[in-house]
Amino acid sequence: MLAFTGCKKDGSNPAAAPAQNIVASESWDSIVDGDSSNHSQHTFERKSDGSITTNGTWYYSAQGAEVQCSFTDGDVAVVDTVVIFTAQGTATNSAAPAGHQTSPFTFSTAGIAYNGKAYGTYSITFSTYGWPTNRQGIFAAKRMSGNGITK
Repeated sequence: MLAFTGCKKDGSNPAAAPAQNIVASESWDSIVDGDSSNHSQHTFERKSDGSITTNGTWYYSAQGAEVQCSFTDGDVAVVDTVVIFTAQGTATNSAAPAGHQTSPFTFSTAGIAYNGKAYGTYSITFSTYGWPTNRQGIFAAKRMSGNGITK
């Protein structure tokens, strides 16, 4: 399942928190809004302290170009079959005018994941002038590898 919105963890002070080992990982592919040109790949990672994060990229078509929305260290919550995550990152649109080709974004998803399949809703908000302020829709996802995080 795919879900994006959240805060980036402070990695500037390595002494701030002990390093956590990854104890489980799952890779997921998603189709967004029923259109295979709008898709994502991301990974969930459970750390030894029990926290779950996500990293990945969402791609969608705009102005005849593929927009890439890459995110890291998104916060993930899993309760039974419900999976919610939020992540922040930077989107790139090479077809946009100079000075507007990148935008910070916040991405969030909420859905159900069970038996290697997931579905739900997403919302992405861009902060650069000229980019869409908010895109919303649905996704369907499939676990491509790994286990130990979703049911």
